[in-house]
Amino acid sequence: MVDLEGLTFNFDGDLRPSTGSFKGLMNGRLKLGTPGAVHRALFLRDQAGFVLRKIEVIGTGVYTSGDIENHGLIWIDGSSDFDVVEAKASKGGPGNGIAVLSCDAFSIRSPQVRDLNYDLPVATDDVINGIRVNNCKQFSVTDPRVMDFTGKIAGSASKRFTRGLALAGNSRFTVIGGMNRNVDQGIDLTGSVGNRHFVIGNHVSYQNDTWGFKCANTAQEGSILGCTSILAGGAGFVISPASEPSIAAANETQNLRISDCRAINPGGSPAFGNWAGLAIIAGHNKPDYPQGIRVDHFTAIDDRGAGALMRYGAVNEIPHPGVVGFRRNTISGLESQGHTIAPQQGFHELSVRAIGEDVASIADSTWTSVDYSAPDIEDSSAMHNPASNADTVFIWEDGVYSIAGNVVFAPDPKGMRGARLQASGEVMAGSTELIAAIATAGTETSVQTSATIRLSAGRYIKLECFQNRGSALNIHRAASRLAVRKIAD
Repeated sequence: MVDLEGLTFNFDGDLRPSTGSFKGLMNGRLKLGTPGAVHRALFLRDQAGFVLRKIEVIGTGVYTSGDIENHGLIWIDGSSDFDVVEAKASKGGPGNGIAVLSCDAFSIRSPQVRDLNYDLPVATDDVINGIRVNNCKQFSVTDPRVMDFTGKIAGSASKRFTRGLALAGNSRFTVIGGMNRNVDQGIDLTGSVGNRHFVIGNHVSYQNDTWGFKCANTAQEGSILGCTSILAGGAGFVISPASEPSIAAANETQNLRISDCRAINPGGSPAFGNWAGLAIIAGHNKPDYPQGIRVDHFTAIDDRGAGALMRYGAVNEIPHPGVVGFRRNTISGLESQGHTIAPQQGFHELSVRAIGEDVASIADSTWTSVDYSAPDIEDSSAMHNPASNADTVFIWEDGVYSIAGNVVFAPDPKGMRGARLQASGEVMAGSTELIAAIATAGTETSVQTSATIRLSAGRYIKLECFQNRGSALNIHRAASRLAVRKIAD
């Protein structure tokens, strides 16, 4: 371990210890003078078991060229079992503040990256990453602080295409605590090789041009817990599908949990119009993804009064495809204040309320299924199609369902009137209701039936009606209903 004793050392080019020889560096500042065409200022490659403690690497302040694949202030590659403690990177340009690539079993504690900038005629995506971690496993980042990225595109001020923390292709990792401020995207979990089995917890993302927290392309089996986004231009939290058509469905964004998080005053970015506290957005390649996104105890607030921009507390753009096996996007415990359109829209509840239209003639002494051909009052999971198989409600998931319906018969005093429920052709026990027709002239007879039953995925529900007045009789379908709702697993 080399102790720099609080001194500042100026250098040109890159500092590259020999492979396997580096044991540690502490307590000092390294100030870059003239960078190389490809520069990784402090470059640690194929090292093991080292410690980097209280080291600050300072760039030149303004860069007019560079990229994230070849440029960075602290660059760690192909290494393992190391600790980075209170490291700082500042005044860099296009590229990375701290880059960690293809590493294993490490921790980064209390890092700080700030004042990165660019001045380019044209800027492309990922022009600056504050802390970039790619293709790594079994690591933790604790209390990171990333802030104040600026730039110019053809002379105009911008922080577009900058990321506070950019993570891609990683597995079994945590990012806990800390904050980012004044960057385009706060925490970006993305890449064509997905992040797996991760937790992002108790992080604050502040004043982002587009997203506070983003799970994109191939993020899977992860959780974002107790995090807060403040003043994100698009959405505080966004979940999006893969942009590349070649990515297989098995690798698409899915099975994520967002819990106990808050978004405050999102909206305003021209890059995204569905301004929301949380948005699950659709792509063009696979319309069924993202899926399996579970949001619970989420708070969205817009307190800007007449100037409110947040359209939804939370919005899901992915339609249910109406097939067994689809993993729904769900929300529970939402608190939304100040939205301009609705608290939520588009989330998949296994609940349908179907209604008929006009009248239909029912044959004498024959159990007949009822068509519900008017637009559904409620159906966010494609359980019922008024235009096709209008008498059928489909069950997409195993569970316990509450079912209730009624049939309204035209006035006639003769005979009995009935209603019953069936599941895939089998009459549900206890659901058959038969009553005498109301004898009062001009009075319709309404028969109600209900059941609570466990059903398996792939089954279907119908409501059947019956009358035996001696000839055909109309039912008033516009006054008849069928409601099916999953109430337990």
